[in-house]
Amino acid sequence: GINEEQILILAVGELSHRKNHQIIIKALAKAKIPNTVFMICGNAMTSANTKNELEELAKESGVDLRLMGLRDDIPEICKCADIGVMPSTREGLGLSGIEMLAAGLPVVASNVHGIVDYIKDGVDGYLCDPFDEDAFADAIRKLLNPAMRKLMADNCVKAAEPFDVKYSRKAMQDIYSKMLN
Repeated sequence: GINEEQILILAVGELSHRKNHQIIIKALAKAKIPNTVFMICGNAMTSANTKNELEELAKESGVDLRLMGLRDDIPEICKCADIGVMPSTREGLGLSGIEMLAAGLPVVASNVHGIVDYIKDGVDGYLCDPFDEDAFADAIRKLLNPAMRKLMADNCVKAAEPFDVKYSRKAMQDIYSKMLN
């Protein structure tokens, strides 16, 4: 139909197995959502062959994958996206998730350490087992509803606030002053 808008699903992070982007491709293949673009902003790690693997998998799965490389306009891209994803199998803090939230973008993420500090299931996104493509497919399906995304947008911005630069700068100062004393 003429009113079918494209859904832009965004991941930010290097192309590595740890970032687990392949689970999103599998989930999208399963969910069979028309007009969906999966965009990844991040560099291919030179040692890994992940870029080719992702491209192959996307081609076989009929998923429209766009690899954008390293970008310096992530906040702007986040504003254009509909759904953020963060399927890492492990993560430190995961700054990209916070960037997405700060743009009001709900995030479908892995329920792993680091991410669970700011993604609250059903509040500013959904948490999934990093190896469960069905869970990712279901969560993405829920966020196809624009009203649901709009509802979560404010929660997203609020969830990112404690990680704002001024807070993180103060937190770092506290940490360093404790180390020096």
